[in-house]
Amino acid sequence: MYEIALSVAACLRAGTRVDVAWVVDAQGLGARDMGEALAITPGGGRVGSVLGGSLDDQLADLAAQGTGGRIDEHTVKEQLLYEVHDPAAYLTPDVVADLTEARVIELAPNRVRLEGVRGHPRPLTLKANVFCEQGWLAEGEISYAGARAESRARLAGEVLRERLKPLGRLRVDLIGAASVLGDDGGRWLAAQPKGEARDVRLRVALIHADKSQAERLLREVTALYTCGPAGGGGVRTGLRQRLSTHSCFLPRTDVRATFSFPDLR
Repeated sequence: MYEIALSVAACLRAGTRVDVAWVVDAQGLGARDMGEALAITPGGGRVGSVLGGSLDDQLADLAAQGTGGRIDEHTVKEQLLYEVHDPAAYLTPDVVADLTEARVIELAPNRVRLEGVRGHPRPLTLKANVFCEQGWLAEGEISYAGARAESRARLAGEVLRERLKPLGRLRVDLIGAASVLGDDGGRWLAAQPKGEARDVRLRVALIHADKSQAERLLREVTALYTCGPAGGGGVRTGLRQRLSTHSCFLPRTDVRATFSFPDLR
C-alpha cells in the first residue's frame, strides 16, 4: 500500500492532478499532517477534496478501462486485506491503518464505496531493508533414467555430501522424486523410503563465502560422469554471487524524505 503514497504525495505537493482509488484519513491529525494520509491507486479513481486539505471522499470509481479488470466487493476486499498482518494496526510509513470496521458497498458495476477505514498516528520508526554480500551460490545438476534411476541419484547425492563435507551444508534434491517438499538439511529426503522413479534429476547447491571453494561443487558434479553412479548425463553447473537482505528499524527523525522531478526534455 505505502509505495503508492510516496508517488501521490509528490504529485499533490507539486500541484499535479492524481487519481487514487481511495484514501484513509488519519483521524485526529491536523492539516499539517497530511503526509500521514495513505493513498492507494489500483488503476483509477478520484482524489475527492484531498487538495483542499480534507480527506472526506471515500467514493471511488475503480474501473480501469480496457484492462479487462473487475472491481466489486470481493476483489476490493481481497486487495484491502492483502499481506495485512494486523487489521487493527496495519503499519505503513505514513499512517497506522485500522481496517476492523471497513465496509465495502457496491454502488454499480465497477463502482464501490469504501467506508469505515480509520487511521492512527504514523509509527515512530521506519523499516529499512539492508543488502549485503552473502557469498557464492554454487549449483549442479545431473540426470539419471531407467532402472534404479532413483537409487543411483540418491547414491550420487551421498557421494557429493561426503566429498563436499568440509564446505558445510549441501542442499540435495531429487527432481521427479523428492524436491519441492525437501529442506536444506536433507532431513525430509532421508525420511522418505526409496522409490522406483525412473526419471530423476539430481540437484545440489551450497553457499560459501570463498568463490574458489564454491567452485569445488561444480567440479565434483561434473566428475560424476566417470566417478559416480552409472548412467548419469546432462550435467549443468552454475555459480553466482548472492545478496542477502536484513531488516531493521530506524528512528523516523534519522531519515529525511525528499523527492524531485527530473527534467527529461
